[in-house]
Amino acid sequence: MKTLIDYEKKINQKFGRAARQLGFLYRVSRPVFVHEPLSNVIAEQYASWSKKDDYEYSHAQDYGKSKWTGIYDATSIKEGDYFIGRNGPFFVASQFGLLPRLCIGCNRTIISSRMVSEPDEVGALPYSGLCVAEGVPTLGTLNEDGTLRYGWPASILFGNQSQKIQSGLVSGSFNQIGYEILLPNSPLLDIRNGDVLVDNLANRYQVQGVEQTNLGIRINAIEVHL
Repeated sequence: MKTLIDYEKKINQKFGRAARQLGFLYRVSRPVFVHEPLSNVIAEQYASWSKKDDYEYSHAQDYGKSKWTGIYDATSIKEGDYFIGRNGPFFVASQFGLLPRLCIGCNRTIISSRMVSEPDEVGALPYSGLCVAEGVPTLGTLNEDGTLRYGWPASILFGNQSQKIQSGLVSGSFNQIGYEILLPNSPLLDIRNGDVLVDNLANRYQVQGVEQTNLGIRINAIEVHL
């Protein structure tokens, strides 16, 4: 009698053959260093991507969507791995049983820093500390000139609703268009409210909320300007 493992092995073999015919060759990276996440390349293999679970390539990518169904041999792939290559990177969000492999397409690379508050320094208004160079790096690496050197690939898209600014250089609060930032699950990542994220286009975001599920890390953030 065949077991779930037997079926998974057959599906992986078939997906591997399909990826060779329909896809492209990717480097697979498994992050082990928080400040240089893509340095640990574990394999090279073919992969292809579909917008629907039917694997029929019947729909093109749409605005505001980062979810893809991955077609590849998942024998040695784990959730949180990155596929680096054509139209990527992509990270693996879910490989649950025989269900389709949920992957996230990344359109930005980010770093993060966290300000260390000084309890004795009190001003007229709360200061959120939006200058990355003055904060403590928590993920990624900067060059000496302050530009991004090594970062974490992430999806950054408009969120479904505006966010209320919780801290800043102005008194009171007001609403601003929010962003949804997606990252893979990793024990290396420690992101908290108030952290400052900077992407490879030098856009700055302040974290307003963090949700961690079995699919990965979802962040609500607002864009900030110095």
